[in-house]
Amino acid sequence: MGTLHVLDGPGRGDLPAVVLLHGLGARATHFRFVIRNLLPHHQRIIVPDLLGHGLSHVPERFHGGHCTDTAHEAMLELIDEPVVLFGNSMGGQTAIQFAVRHPEWVARLVVSAPFGVPLDSEDLQAWLKRFYVDGHDDGIRVIGQTFARKFWWPMRHLMAWGARRQMNTFTVRNLLGRASPKDCLDPLDLEGLAMPVLMLWGQEERIMEEQHLAWFRDHLPAHARVERPERYGHSPFLERPRFLACRIVEAAR
Repeated sequence: MGTLHVLDGPGRGDLPAVVLLHGLGARATHFRFVIRNLLPHHQRIIVPDLLGHGLSHVPERFHGGHCTDTAHEAMLELIDEPVVLFGNSMGGQTAIQFAVRHPEWVARLVVSAPFGVPLDSEDLQAWLKRFYVDGHDDGIRVIGQTFARKFWWPMRHLMAWGARRQMNTFTVRNLLGRASPKDCLDPLDLEGLAMPVLMLWGQEERIMEEQHLAWFRDHLPAHARVERPERYGHSPFLERPRFLACRIVEAAR
């Protein structure tokens, strides 16, 4: 489907290499403060721009399965030992699917409020409407749903403008328009995850719903840990990068 742009460099620590996967409409550079806090601990840090995002190739027509497959292909080319794999939101779904398909390459799995809960076509399309930002009021709503903190009103309006621009790219609109129940996770796959699993689901999570968390609790393996951090929303890599890095490092030990 196309080539991916990847940030890939050595760290200064002894922990295994870590791969970070972003979510819908985001990009690898959004992890820059997380990377800064991981560098002293991990041997290597790999952060791809998913298909259609950042500096990666933007195909004329593609869907979520293509994003997943190209990310998996890139990881298989890049990694040479089992990694600590982190994914946020759509990246969390991609990370889970990689761990299911290639468990031998995942030493630890850490996800934050991942997409992928099975929904039928009607319910899926109804839920995805929250990602359509057609006007400034929609931008304000999305900012309120994405972050745990309350921003001062001038910053909130500036961020709403950015959200409207970010969520109306060809990539985001194309992925939303072509989303399908067949792209969702299989509960039996989750139950079979054998590596250590940590799921972070903030107490201020407003993009994903409590019923989605309940589904993961029902289908994750018994050894998986689910944590509900305070002051933690849907984009911790932007809002709580040091905390997120600390949880990844601790999970990797």
